[in-house]
Amino acid sequence: MLNKTSVISKSHPATWCFRLCEKKLQNFFVAVFSVFLLTGADSVKSEDLRLFVVTKTENTLPVLSKSELRSLFLGTPVYRNNKKLEPLINKSDERCYQTFLQSVLGMSNTRYERVQASMLDQKGAVVVPVYTDLDKLMFDLKRKNSAISFVFLEKELADNSLNVVQEIWISGAQ
Repeated sequence: MLNKTSVISKSHPATWCFRLCEKKLQNFFVAVFSVFLLTGADSVKSEDLRLFVVTKTENTLPVLSKSELRSLFLGTPVYRNNKKLEPLINKSDERCYQTFLQSVLGMSNTRYERVQASMLDQKGAVVVPVYTDLDKLMFDLKRKNSAISFVFLEKELADNSLNVVQEIWISGAQ
């Protein structure tokens, strides 16, 4: 047993192992810090994916609550400005679709389909159209008066033909 005055000799295997681990740990932190400095914190944030609820430019909709979004995309009518909103499911990007299901609806694809089928039978909900082609989705979003959908915004807003209703998810804020 060691007391306060006991010292492990420099040639002791435990000392050598400790110093080796300490040096490797220092090298690791230097490497991580260097990568952070080289890439910069701003570049990490600029690459974050953002999921937005969008409609056509002429529609000025107030922010929808999570329960309203859930009801809307399960086929239950939601009204804004005396108009029935028409949800369009964006399945053109699987990651976008899965992010929406998980973060907004809080369910898997299988559960979503079951709940939607159940609501069709019990509550008279309507079938929500599904789009697997982004161009067709954008066309209908711009054409239909009360259409609303969700997208990862990148180039889709470059032509300013969509109105962002709200941001509903950010990848860095998981």
